[in-house]
Amino acid sequence: MRIILILIITTSVLVLGIVALVAPSGNRNGLNRIMVGECERVVDGDTLLLLNDKRRVRLAYIDAPELNQTSFDYIPIGKWSKDFLRKIVEGKKIRMEVLGQDQYSRLLAKIWVLRTENAENADYGELSAVNYQLIKNGHAVLYPFSTFSSKWEKSAYLWGFYWAKWNRHGMWSTLGFSSPYHYRKQPL
Repeated sequence: MRIILILIITTSVLVLGIVALVAPSGNRNGLNRIMVGECERVVDGDTLLLLNDKRRVRLAYIDAPELNQTSFDYIPIGKWSKDFLRKIVEGKKIRMEVLGQDQYSRLLAKIWVLRTENAENADYGELSAVNYQLIKNGHAVLYPFSTFSSKWEKSAYLWGFYWAKWNRHGMWSTLGFSSPYHYRKQPL
């Protein structure tokens, strides 16, 4: 009975995730803007610095471990997350869908690595976003206060989150960890 329930849930989330892949992305509410830049360096698992204007970009929808954060079995999951993001974006040209700013004046964005010079106007699916890749590979969790653009987008990110957790990818392969949000709230 439990296996059947898990299969039904998994199939439902997978179907919604596939629908999110083909759902149109882009300017849904008139506030989003597309930018292209180059990543100078990765600050931590969910923040990067742009080369030309030195602005910081915070990846939308995700919450990566703090740099000094370790799992309950003392594995440096904060460093894992930063290293994973560094391999994907550092020194590369990226496309950003800017959703706004956070409380620290960082750009809040979904990002994609540009594969070709004229790919700036291509339609990118949610499942190829770097934000999603961090979730699916177990190097970040969903930010608890995220407001997704659509239910399809939310379903895709939830699917990636559960995929990483069930398959014990990244920080899910450890004995456990505090969520980055709760880790930051702990007294020093």
